[in-house]
Amino acid sequence: PLLGFIAKKLKKRKYVVLIHDLWPELPAQVGMISRNGFIYKLIHFVNILAFRHASGIVVLSETMKNAILKKVPEKRGKVHVLSNWADRNRIYSVPHVMVGFWRSLLAI
Repeated sequence: PLLGFIAKKLKKRKYVVLIHDLWPELPAQVGMISRNGFIYKLIHFVNILAFRHASGIVVLSETMKNAILKKVPEKRGKVHVLSNWADRNRIYSVPHVMVGFWRSLLAI
């Protein structure tokens, strides 16, 4: 997020932030950093700055979207969910026989 913010300020570029994990909450949750410590506050500050100036924010779930909107409610309408989970009704394992069929058909 920080590089996008810098590019926007220096080059007048738009940027979108893709969030895979909630920082600094994740390392604080597992005890790697303190919620009251300097590192937590620094990461939080940089993230909020980057989120506020982003053209859009992409997250992986509705839960993440809600967490981001708590931090930057003014970005409502600019936070989008792009789930990286497969639909198990559409993507499923095929019998080993079918794998052999496709390999012979595609010559791989």
